[in-house]
Amino acid sequence: MRNLFVLLILSYTLWNPRYAAAQSATYINVYRWYHPGFGYRLVAEDECPELTLTSDGWSGKTLLFKAYQAAEPHTVAVNAWYNPVGHAYISVAADEFTDDQMRMNGYTGKHFQFYALTKGEEGSVPVYRYLCSKRRSWVTVPGDDISVAAGYHHKTYQYFGLKAR
Repeated sequence: MRNLFVLLILSYTLWNPRYAAAQSATYINVYRWYHPGFGYRLVAEDECPELTLTSDGWSGKTLLFKAYQAAEPHTVAVNAWYNPVGHAYISVAADEFTDDQMRMNGYTGKHFQFYALTKGEEGSVPVYRYLCSKRRSWVTVPGDDISVAAGYHHKTYQYFGLKAR
């Protein structure tokens, strides 16, 4: 009887889609970089070589949160855009703005970064974007850490990230 109980628990665990998805999920680190001429930029792990970023003048690499590398239940794609006129980088969830809206605001070079949670769960942190209207640049901040957001305003909720440990 005990062996049957263990077998039932084991089979439920192994064939449960939620358990399988959690075991197969691949997480990536998401960092914030700073450049005196461009402001802040969100960069996912392996999105751009670190040597390229540092040789282009980016510094202050800070781990913000973890995200999913592939789509999972309750996730949304996050894409990076660049505005060549304002020299501003922005990361936008796929459900925030349409591509046409981004292009009409001067953004180009859309590329995929990661998948983020659309609902909070254990071990997650809300992620916000702030605007600096003087420079027309953006900064991404997990949780309520506004120390880097001095001079920024217009706090906008975007999605949830997984807490970086």
